[in-house]
Amino acid sequence: DCQPIPPSEAFAKLRDGATADDPVLVPLQAGFDSVFAFLDAQGIDRGSLNLAWDFHTASCDALHGPMLHIRDAGFAATGEAGATVTIDRVEEYLPEDDGSGAPVHPFTWLRLHGTIHAPHFMKESPEVLSVHGWVFNDGEQPFRPAQNGWRDAGFWLIVPQSARDGRPMGLVNYGHGLFGNGEEVLEPGWTRPCGRFPPRECGWWNSRIGNDHDLIFFGADLVGMSEEDFDAAGLTIVQDVSLFPWIGDRLHQGLLEYLLLARAMREQLGSLPEIASRGVQVDPSQLYYSGISQGGIFGAAYLALSTDTTRAHLGVPGQNYSMFLHRSTGFGPFFGVLKAVYPSTADQAVLISLIQLLWDGTENATYLRHVEAEPFPGNSPHHLLATPTRGDYLVPPISFEVATRTPDLQMPVVGTWDTNRTVDLATVAPFPHRGSGVVLYGLGNPWPAPGNQPPPEDPLGDPHEDLRHLDAHAAQMVNFFRTGEIIDVCQGGPCAWSPMDEETPPEP
Repeated sequence: DCQPIPPSEAFAKLRDGATADDPVLVPLQAGFDSVFAFLDAQGIDRGSLNLAWDFHTASCDALHGPMLHIRDAGFAATGEAGATVTIDRVEEYLPEDDGSGAPVHPFTWLRLHGTIHAPHFMKESPEVLSVHGWVFNDGEQPFRPAQNGWRDAGFWLIVPQSARDGRPMGLVNYGHGLFGNGEEVLEPGWTRPCGRFPPRECGWWNSRIGNDHDLIFFGADLVGMSEEDFDAAGLTIVQDVSLFPWIGDRLHQGLLEYLLLARAMREQLGSLPEIASRGVQVDPSQLYYSGISQGGIFGAAYLALSTDTTRAHLGVPGQNYSMFLHRSTGFGPFFGVLKAVYPSTADQAVLISLIQLLWDGTENATYLRHVEAEPFPGNSPHHLLATPTRGDYLVPPISFEVATRTPDLQMPVVGTWDTNRTVDLATVAPFPHRGSGVVLYGLGNPWPAPGNQPPPEDPLGDPHEDLRHLDAHAAQMVNFFRTGEIIDVCQGGPCAWSPMDEETPPEP
């Protein structure tokens, strides 16, 4: 109703020093008095406060020390050429049917599967509920995991039909979706017609983009939050949240393997017999990252940590899991179990905030400032293009709006955010823009109602997967990869639709 929200009864008592008769608030009064004194010294009247609090901040070493250590040790162990690559499967496709019975794919020439031999920094945990997890292999120094042998990490790769004529191919490291796997880069089995875009099959996005823009896509499991972690580790953890290091620790290994795979592809792919014998030309100067959904949520961490990749695209991305879990439909199975074990909503809120401390070591929230504004030692400023989608059921755009409101991140809204709402306090940059930026797309879905809840079902369905099928979005992404410039593909307005795409626009 647009009326001011009054302070809570508890905060009003603390603010007014009226806690003597409240045994719960009395122990908190001295701490809050120090907060009020600090604010008073800044010219902020105590009586005007609606809410105020203080909090401890984490050091960069506490947040990123383990990951930086694993990264550096991993690269030292594998050398300048990167981890050893082994190809164990090659599938070849004709661009069109020639009557021979050979398999056909209009966009993909080769599908490869292989492994990289990666240093392993995890150890197996004791069994809980008949399940084992993986946690840091403690080294001599606290939070500096020691190598514990090696493991073969699988990867998948697609070479487009356009590579047949010997033109140079760029490289794109693909980050998969929620508890998915690296095989998603191949789009296997995705042959259902898109309801939103009838002329196109839903599964063809990486292969189509690669063929249109001369790019080889490759991808691996982000272990820690991959398919293999879902049933056993994931559902076990929500029954006993103290096991969350099974995810938080192992994600460090997952990011390391993403980094090692990118180095290996850049240095070795062009000379592999399976590639070189077919005349495929690889341009190692073109190495990019594109992460979708979960791949976008960890994309800024990958980019900030990478010494090889300087530009990344984050599709339908987010940051700070604890902020958007309740706003997402994707975590329903976990909340179903969590609510049964921890029925109190207060307990749930505390638990989610606590496990965020373990996510902080690998996800976007703590890495965004190290992409461009404050690179890690030895890195130059890197740049990212983030493209959230209005009304997304799974990853709410509001989580990335926080980044645009933080001037020191150098991550502005680019172009017009939306005709129905703006991002208060955000820095806004016009097209074309060089550097990092956030471009909102709206495919007809409305904004969700305010509050800590997922969007309601909409006749248009979830737009979460639609963006990757738009030619305009692909053109914007690839132009950013190759030039560092974010261009307007939306005709000067909000990115609601673009005539660059052939499909019929969705009804509003």
